[in-house]
Amino acid sequence: MHDGDVVALGFCGSSSGEARAEGEPLRVAPADARWHSGAMAANEPVGLCVHLAFDAQTRRWYVAASDVPGLRLEADDPAALIRRIEQAAPELIELNAEEVSRRFGIRPGDAVRLTPVFDSPIELAA
Repeated sequence: MHDGDVVALGFCGSSSGEARAEGEPLRVAPADARWHSGAMAANEPVGLCVHLAFDAQTRRWYVAASDVPGLRLEADDPAALIRRIEQAAPELIELNAEEVSRRFGIRPGDAVRLTPVFDSPIELAA
């Protein structure tokens, strides 16, 4: 990545506290202000998938597979795991910009929408 590049992250239906329409990508610029070049790209977000699964032995949810290189996280419940993904994914996309660009055609400044795919069912209380 280069000066002026901006990384964006979107997470479908997430609640990060920011006011935005449901499904609208959450746009996150790197903490280093020199990377911010003004308005984000207004193009359609690029979709990446994150597969979430439940390990019955450890009773923990984890990232089973991901289009985001290096995304290996776990948590006690799916909501906590999604919050951790929201925090980690922008930096991992930035750190692996060359690979992400090659695999998915994402350019600096493109919005990215991560879609959670549940490989394990969520049990509801009776």
